[in-house]
Amino acid sequence: DECVIDVGYTCTCDSGWEGVACDEDVNECEEYTWEDGFLVPICGTWDHICTDVIGGYECSCPPGFEDIGSQCVDVDECAVDAADYPCADGTICVNKLTCVDDWCADLETHSEDGYICVCPEGTTLDPMLGCIKPPVAACDYQEPWGYCLSYIGSAYSEEWVQELCLSGVVLESCPTEDVVIKCRENEGTDPDMETVMYYYTSMYEVEGLGITNEQDAIDNCEAKGGTVE
Repeated sequence: DECVIDVGYTCTCDSGWEGVACDEDVNECEEYTWEDGFLVPICGTWDHICTDVIGGYECSCPPGFEDIGSQCVDVDECAVDAADYPCADGTICVNKLTCVDDWCADLETHSEDGYICVCPEGTTLDPMLGCIKPPVAACDYQEPWGYCLSYIGSAYSEEWVQELCLSGVVLESCPTEDVVIKCRENEGTDPDMETVMYYYTSMYEVEGLGITNEQDAIDNCEAKGGTVE
């Protein structure tokens, strides 16, 4: 510090300090300037994070960004070597802007990690199995009791459905003509084992099932916790 003697004394403080005795740290992060009619923070851009330190300040970029030419530029987390690839085998990495505040949490352009992992077109992401083809329906449509069951939950795989349905016919989708009712079952289960049961007129001809009319089919669906569609 440089002291100028007068009536008493006055201290000329070094940069970053203030007060009579120059012992108070200046919070430079609260300092702004006006440039061309705009308020500009001390770090030069609003992208930077200003951190007050003793006797000065430091400027840095938020997580997921790097300082290039005094600008915070998004880091492409997907553009890395195979050993550092953030997504599982079979999935595709899509770069996003890193979200560090609540305001961007629901924006499609942002994500918490700065990237998302997606499956190739025609497949869906299963948390246990990775990218799998959507399960196909269905089985036993040709069996005497005359129903078709669509396995639509992510817990099912195409191979599992085919193995289960060896006694029937695995179809691309359940026939929709002559449907008595359509019953959605196991909705919201964990793991996701949702199914859709299609009841057909031939169901009426089966003895011993307790279903003789459409209302019986509706009652049967609701008794199992299903929803008639």
